[in-house]
Amino acid sequence: MFLQDGLDQRLAPNTLCHQVVTLLSVLFRESYSSIFHHLCRFLKGVSNLRPRVIHRYLTWDLPKVLQALTEQPFEPLNSVSLQFLTLKVVFLVAITSARRVLELAALLVQQDLCIFHENRVVLRRDPMFVPKVNSWFHCAQDIVLPVFCPSLAMT
Repeated sequence: MFLQDGLDQRLAPNTLCHQVVTLLSVLFRESYSSIFHHLCRFLKGVSNLRPRVIHRYLTWDLPKVLQALTEQPFEPLNSVSLQFLTLKVVFLVAITSARRVLELAALLVQQDLCIFHENRVVLRRDPMFVPKVNSWFHCAQDIVLPVFCPSLAMT
């Protein structure tokens, strides 16, 4: 009756299973065998009635996105609005570094923290920033952005 009330209240199957485990921890061991089969059948029925929802996320095509970044409104760079240029740069930094949003927000463009080389850009975070994983390795690690398209990088 108790579990049926939980089912009527639209509790998740996993929640009902936890309630069963809690009940079994309180009951005497001799009582297990008489109700265990019924509990298993009830929980199987609950999971059949309410199957787990699988969230499917939309997939995206990286080459298609990169191609779009080489066209209007993101190109040519000398006539791009600051808004679209910012979106393009932020996306490219995010996709090439694969970092957390807070780590990207801690990037600064000061001369000693943003170093341009021929084939890469080295970015260093704000020295006052504390990363989620606060180890020496994570604090001292530079973000190195390789050149995506060497032929365009030289122009």
